Amino acid sequence: MARVTPARPILKGCGHAWHSPRSVPAGIAMDSDPFHLRSSDSYALSPGGLARIAPFVARATLELARARHHFEQRNPATMLADNRRIAAAHRQHDQAAADDHAMVSCVAFAMPRVAARVPWRADCLVQALAAQRWLAAKGIATQLVIGAQRGDGKPFGAHAWLTYGEHVVVGGDIDGYAPLVE
Repeated sequence: MARVTPARPILKGCGHAWHSPRSVPAGIAMDSDPFHLRSSDSYALSPGGLARIAPFVARATLELARARHHFEQRNPATMLADNRRIAAAHRQHDQAAADDHAMVSCVAFAMPRVAARVPWRADCLVQALAAQRWLAAKGIATQLVIGAQRGDGKPFGAHAWLTYGEHVVVGGDIDGYAPLVE
């Protein structure tokens, strides 16, 4: 059995700052900054910064637009059937190709940042659907999870997130949620 090390912080999702409670196998770095852009949002002005991120920003924008459209046009049963099909038909976490983990890290980095800047609503479910489609196009299996907020006397709250193995790709802090649909 592989040694497990804690994952490093990756993203903000649905308004929650997140430090992963999950873990990833040793030797797999789910990088907090896969583009090596540091913590500044002014990275696009740095030499080569835009060239490194432009394809990911464009793809994230496209996938968010597609996901929003599909979300409005499809019924929930179809979305869940697609989720099961994607999870079964692509490379699982334990069968990952050499660059799968890096691709997942790039999607996890780009998706919530682009979602915060598009002119349409791109909340947790839309982000999860967009990231799932993007990774499926690369042959990477992910699992869309929809959960409900746990707690005593709290109002009902639903949340969606996308997992790759045991790692949350998009969806932020899931500690307060119990999975309802996987």
